[in-house]
Amino acid sequence: MKTLIFKRLTINFIIFMFFIGSSLSVYADTFNFIVWGDSQFNNPEVFEEFVEWSEMLQPSFALQVGDLIHGYTYDEDVVRREWDRYFDQVDPFSAPIYPSTGNHDVTTEEIAPIFKEVWDLEDYYYSFQKYNSLFIALDTSEDQEFDTLSDSQVEWLKEELEKYEEEVEHIFIYFHHPLHLHEDDELFDWDALHEHLVDYPVTAVFTGHLHVYDYQERDGIHYFCLNTSGRLTYYNHLGGYSHHILYATVEEDDITFAVIEKDHMYEPDAVAPYEWRHSSAYLRDEQTIVIPDPTEEPGKHEVSLELVNEAPEEMNYTLTWHTDDYRWNFKPWGKNVSVPAEENKELTFTAYLPEDEFERHKMPYLKAEAPYTTLKGTDNISEVKYRLFAPPSTKAIPTEEEITLDGKLEEEAWEEAPYFDTLYTDKVGTAADEKTEVRVLYDKENIYVGFTGEEPNPEGLIAHAYGDPPLVYADDNF
Repeated sequence: MKTLIFKRLTINFIIFMFFIGSSLSVYADTFNFIVWGDSQFNNPEVFEEFVEWSEMLQPSFALQVGDLIHGYTYDEDVVRREWDRYFDQVDPFSAPIYPSTGNHDVTTEEIAPIFKEVWDLEDYYYSFQKYNSLFIALDTSEDQEFDTLSDSQVEWLKEELEKYEEEVEHIFIYFHHPLHLHEDDELFDWDALHEHLVDYPVTAVFTGHLHVYDYQERDGIHYFCLNTSGRLTYYNHLGGYSHHILYATVEEDDITFAVIEKDHMYEPDAVAPYEWRHSSAYLRDEQTIVIPDPTEEPGKHEVSLELVNEAPEEMNYTLTWHTDDYRWNFKPWGKNVSVPAEENKELTFTAYLPEDEFERHKMPYLKAEAPYTTLKGTDNISEVKYRLFAPPSTKAIPTEEEITLDGKLEEEAWEEAPYFDTLYTDKVGTAADEKTEVRVLYDKENIYVGFTGEEPNPEGLIAHAYGDPPLVYADDNF
């Protein structure tokens, strides 16, 4: 499906580009641009695909609303490598990119100046003019004060609005934290600033950070919260959770927006304001059902799960088991279940586990689906997968030997302890390439976990965490 969509978009883009190319000579103020949400390296393959799609659209430039890299470190070398990686990701995109800061990009005083360096900027907030429009990038992480704007920056913004009011037909403002979605003005009073913006030709405000899609129009100003490839708990665009880019076309005093996600293109208002809050009661992350290892305990087992309904209404679920290996068997293979509003229901199935070896990363899963209605009145599907998983296990043994915490497993007790050495890189059971042995001991006061891990590139291990607080997010850890 994705390939077909991609091909269809390609054909449309070529036709569209021909039209735009022809019209540019007639309308000097006709142009288009892309807005990217968070990238952060959470889903690099998603971001890189959207970069390629953006290049096919041939926009005049792209804006990005912050959190371009992982950041969250004091180490300048780590961040420079991350910026190198980011620029490799966007290398296929031939148009200019104009970023705003995100909390990941400027977390600490050590790494913040590198943002200005790699983008050749004099300050963290700035403006530029394109055709009949002014673009203003703000810094909602100024001096590591996140989710707000300083008084001095607000004054600068007001001066920019005043300076260009008569020169441009559109003003676009973009920054990372969606200040307009604050439930109160404790951090920043956006409503007061909004009242000021409506006196100027402000057309749209672009933000990110929440990893959701939200669109609102207030007094003629289009407000967007976007997420290109930032981490998602669940995926459902009509529920406000997706990876996407925004495509904007300006033709003199007219502007149109299109939201492009992995399988569809949408009008901006296909999703109601705050749908992500509404749908969070209907959408759930993938769950895990722990079962015995079939290679050790094949045969018949009871499989239990809790079907959770956090919605304010009764939900009618259809449950069906899915597997490509029909040595697995279930009774029943599916059922229909109603769960009252804000209640849970315990369910039990009988599973027959295969006796032979199996692919641990392709274990069966139970899909639970239920229809619900979005705030727009659109039919949508609540879906959650309950995936079987047989975790590795070992036995902790007691010891009276004194254990020294020196990173060396030299005590005899470690040699006597059983261990497991089958670990996985994700929750669906993809086996790790390198071997790791884990042993567990205990005495009257402590539990000790000792591990020996293979590392093909020990010189490349990163362990630079320091400071207050110590930031371990960019380090290797166990």
